[in-house]
Amino acid sequence: GKDTLTGKPVNMVEEIAKKPKYQKTGDTDFDAYSMEYYKRYEKEIKPQLLKHAKQAFDEPGKVRVIDVDMSGSYKRGTPNPESDLDVKVYYEGTKPVDEFRDQMETLSDNIYGIHDIHFQKVETKSQLTDIWNKANKK
Repeated sequence: GKDTLTGKPVNMVEEIAKKPKYQKTGDTDFDAYSMEYYKRYEKEIKPQLLKHAKQAFDEPGKVRVIDVDMSGSYKRGTPNPESDLDVKVYYEGTKPVDEFRDQMETLSDNIYGIHDIHFQKVETKSQLTDIWNKANKK
């Protein structure tokens, strides 16, 4: 698929593999909060967001949520005290990205709360399906 903001081709595997290099802000409390978010993201936050995304958006025959990943300033490693929490929802199916704008555009986890959603339509290759299923069970 193409990135909904830039129009450039998207490689979901490469995007998710990129790990942010956090840049401290100088605000001790915020830096501690951000570092804790990064530490807990893969094992605690991401699984909750993925579960909630599947419950909210999976539609048999139309939409299958593949994965989620942090997005925005947190993904770039440049959050600041005014930054919101963003999550990119990768999905495959026949539903155009524009149709999601009428639905709920936030997901919540039990630790950090509300995350703004950015949808990204992708086309998965059948040989990658098993790899992704195994990776998401970790």
